[in-house]
Amino acid sequence: MSLIGKSVIGIDEFGNGGLRLENLPEEFRRVGEKFPLIVTGYLERRYTHATYGSEKFGSKKSRRFFGSKTDLSEVLRASRHYLTEHPNFLYMVIPHSRLILPDYLSIRAEAAVCLALRFIYEYKLDPNNTVLLTHEINGKKNSGIVHNLISAWFDSFLLPIKHFSKDGKAEERNPSLKAADMIGYYLGALKLFGDHQNWPHRQKKTELNQLLEYSHLISF
Repeated sequence: MSLIGKSVIGIDEFGNGGLRLENLPEEFRRVGEKFPLIVTGYLERRYTHATYGSEKFGSKKSRRFFGSKTDLSEVLRASRHYLTEHPNFLYMVIPHSRLILPDYLSIRAEAAVCLALRFIYEYKLDPNNTVLLTHEINGKKNSGIVHNLISAWFDSFLLPIKHFSKDGKAEERNPSLKAADMIGYYLGALKLFGDHQNWPHRQKKTELNQLLEYSHLISF
């Protein structure tokens, strides 16, 4: 299926697996151990083509924030620039305690659907012209389960949104997945090294219990 001209929502996740706890300064390890899962969505309004290479602050290779020599001023500078240049994002925070439950795959599917519904509502997207891309979650088997759950939610709301699960290399080529990946990385850095009490960009933060609320707000 061609994505050209469509509204593409990319969904990716960032959790304590990306923190590399053994490399963190001692004072941040305790916070990192119970760090929640950040589910980030980014909207590409009119998809044009795959991208190659990295824009400014768009690569983790040169932004090694989660290490023993983290420079907080660099975290703030890079994240502010990237988030300003990529404003079409929303995110959700899932507590670490909920990720060990038997239904954690259902929670991840609901998070992706909730973010997609908020994008459709706030950006007035046409569901017929909207595609949801999710990054592969813990292997193909789990990703397949999540894909089926997401599709079932859209079917229950009578929304004709197409959903595809992409492998690890997809975020290197697809701008919406790549942006979602980097935004989650920057939000995680801001939370861990900045304000431990409050999440950044609170107006962009979405709650899992808003899923049905946004489904009722969408008239299709």
